[in-house]
Amino acid sequence: MRWVLVAFLATVTLPAGAQQWQFEPTVSLGVDYDDNITLDPEDPRSSFGTSARVAVRGVQSTESTRLGLLAGLGLRQFSDGGDLDDVTAFLGVDGTYLAPRSQFQLNLSVSTQSTLTSETETTGVGDPNGQQYRVAIRPAWDYRLDERSSFGVSANVSAVFYEDVEDASLSDYRSGELSLSAAHSLTERAGINAVLSYGYYESQGDDNETENLAFQAGANYQLSETVSFALLFGLRRTEATFPGVGAREVTETSTGPIYSLSIEKRFARGGGVSLSALRDLAPSGAAEVLDTTSLQLGYRYPLSERVNLQFSSRAYRNRQTGGQSSASDRTYADGQLGLSYQVRRSWRLAIDYRHRWQKNDEDPASAQSNAVTLSLAWSGR
Repeated sequence: MRWVLVAFLATVTLPAGAQQWQFEPTVSLGVDYDDNITLDPEDPRSSFGTSARVAVRGVQSTESTRLGLLAGLGLRQFSDGGDLDDVTAFLGVDGTYLAPRSQFQLNLSVSTQSTLTSETETTGVGDPNGQQYRVAIRPAWDYRLDERSSFGVSANVSAVFYEDVEDASLSDYRSGELSLSAAHSLTERAGINAVLSYGYYESQGDDNETENLAFQAGANYQLSETVSFALLFGLRRTEATFPGVGAREVTETSTGPIYSLSIEKRFARGGGVSLSALRDLAPSGAAEVLDTTSLQLGYRYPLSERVNLQFSSRAYRNRQTGGQSSASDRTYADGQLGLSYQVRRSWRLAIDYRHRWQKNDEDPASAQSNAVTLSLAWSGR
């Protein structure tokens, strides 16, 4: 943890001598109650908690470059035992360079969080004492052929490490993806695009490796000034290699659909609603890549100049890529409803209710959680 905290402090204390830099700090304090923090179907643990978060965002821009910095640190403590307390930290740097026809981007990030939250999108395996560390690098290059056509190359490489995880329930892994994309605008409202990608996954503890080749094609359409639609659909071919009986290696090949769908609508008085559906392969700490289908819904509506109503929901269905049953097969869903009040220009008071539900295929019982949070946030805009 020391290197994370040192990096965070070094970022937030950067000298403001460079006039082009603009910084926006935020601080929030919260109290909450959760009746099943670990989302355990048999032994739920309820507790009151307090949280404190501080973050800073910095931006420096010129006509052809943009440099951004983002750092954050969060501490959470519970009244029911110190084993539930957790630390969250993030440090990210992203840069953009614009040329006459090209755009170059590079994003670097380092983050850490409790395994109670880090595995929500994949296995749902959470250890109160476990901590996840992630390092990611994302370069990208886009080239404009003419006013309507462009192509791009992007990569996403990450390494994930776990600490203080009991019974080796989570394994360190490395993953990467290289994508080639092409896009063409048919009209001012409509366009088509295609993506060819190669992915690689390697689990450090179990010598499991997975390679994936996928192709998707689709379209995007601006239905009106406030409504937009985008769809990609394609197929994947996945090859997984893992140790078999004795010293023999086993290789399994599978195919399946992948897709992404998004619909967005903006309201005239502010806010909006968004819906997205995604099916793709997700690297996990369970020593395997999971075939994951996800749904996300977001809604925000301003009730008045100071009061906002917000609702968000997520759902995940995780499966083994070859279709066989796996300990990682599960279904998860959550929903969060909240009200926020802008006390002053820089101060915001919010109250939220969140419900979580999870069901593992191998466990006949399901787990549920209800949580209420009251928070006060300050933003130095």
